[in-house]
Order: sequence, then C-alpha cells, then structure tokens
Amino acid sequence: MRLIIAIVFASMLCACQTNCEKYSSEVYIEPSLEETMSPESKANFLKNLERWEEPRLEELGYESYRLFVLRAFPEDTNHIIRVEKNALEIKLIHKNSISPFDTTMTIINEKVNFLSIEQWEKFEKMVYEANFWTLPIEVNRMGFDGSSWDLEGFRPDAAKCGKRTHHGVSRWSPEKGAYRDLCEELFKLSE
Repeated sequence: MRLIIAIVFASMLCACQTNCEKYSSEVYIEPSLEETMSPESKANFLKNLERWEEPRLEELGYESYRLFVLRAFPEDTNHIIRVEKNALEIKLIHKNSISPFDTTMTIINEKVNFLSIEQWEKFEKMVYEANFWTLPIEVNRMGFDGSSWDLEGFRPDAAKCGKRTHHGVSRWSPEKGAYRDLCEELFKLSE
C-alpha cells in the first residue's frame, strides 16, 4: 500500500514539474497587464465585456484566450473570438459585431465550434512560439485605417510555477509574423 501511495505521489510531483517546463523560458521584461491598467481603463474594459456579453477570462477558471479585432470605422464588422479549454471540451466562440457612432455594440452573428485536442495543441504551440506571454502589451504603432488586434490570455496553471496567469497584447494591424499568425489561426479555427 505504501508503495502505491509513493508511486502516485511521485507521478503527481513529476507531472507538476513537467507542466512547469513549458513556462521555464519565460522572462518578463514588461510589467503585467494588471500593473499597467489604470482604474479607468479597467472599468472601461469591464463595461465593454458586459456590452459584448463576454465573461472575464479569470472567471472562467480554465485556460482561455480571446481575440478582439476592432476596425477603425464604425460601420465595419468587428470580431470577438474566444477559445477555452476546460476538463470536458475545447470550445471556440466567434462573434461578429458592428459599432455605430453611438458606441453601442450590436452582435450580429455568433457561432460555436468544438475543437479537437490536436487543434488545441497546435494553437497552444503557436502561443508559445509567438512568445505571447512575454510580448510587450503595446508597441508604438498606430494608424487611421486598419484595425486593432488585441489578444488576451488566461492560464491558471501557470500560477503553480510562479508564472504570469493573465496577459494581453494589442497591435495595430499587426505585421506578418508569429503574433499575426497566432491571431489568424483563431479565424481559421472558427471557419
């Protein structure tokens, strides 16, 4: 009986160490999203989530990512794509919306896809290849015509390893590269 308990304990210990390996190369130069958001910005963000009928990722309690693609002109279609992995399923929700000049948001379409573990693993690999968790929140690049691509992530298991659990990255019409590829993968998964 003691042998069985020892084996179970050792396997749990190894599993924890293995999980931390995927975070081991993360070095944070920039402050976290929570450290950089003013109380006003946080209040506006929470208000927008409510308008878009979106949960706070932290409230879901499991690994999830959300992409906002917000166009420069109000009559253009915006996209909100959230992918979440819980113990039972991997689900992707894609919402299209329009934002008239009165700053209300109208959801015009919502689609739900269920993903395979292979699709999730490919996406997760892209997250780490893009160094999402260590990217600066913003870079000094804006424009008049285009769109803002804002990717937010939450991974509660990283806390066990002393790593960042919540992060967000915002880019104006991102250039070709790993970050844009990661965001575009969410569009592909939503087809």
